[in-house]
Amino acid sequence: MTKEINTKDYDLKVVSIFDIKPYKNNPRNVNQNAIDQVKKSIEQNKFSNVIVVDKNMEVIAGHTRLEAAKQLNMMELPVFVAKDLSEEQTRRLRLLDNRLVEQTTWDIKKLVEEIEQTQLDDDFMGLFEPLMNEDLSEFDLSD
Repeated sequence: MTKEINTKDYDLKVVSIFDIKPYKNNPRNVNQNAIDQVKKSIEQNKFSNVIVVDKNMEVIAGHTRLEAAKQLNMMELPVFVAKDLSEEQTRRLRLLDNRLVEQTTWDIKKLVEEIEQTQLDDDFMGLFEPLMNEDLSEFDLSD
């Protein structure tokens, strides 16, 4: 099995968890509640998202995933090595990666359809309750 894909701008590879370095000035607060939710997702759904690192293996995006993996005693993780970014581009990506995701909205109808077809435990369902309570008057959610 190939463990590495190399291109001019990036590499995709599986590396030892000990090779990945958290960014010491990460502006996002990594809290245990978020780590626990990611750990639970990994346990239920496997590790399904790469950690983005710079050419020095320092985390750009994925601090919570990294900490969850450490607490689960995982030894190897998939990383996307953004090896051709300038320092300025790396700083921008660190700031924008999570923040831009927060700018999206949900299609409540599609969300309801997906949730109805998915077995979510109470913890994960709780993540969607604020969205579900916004305005569901047009949906028949009776069982």
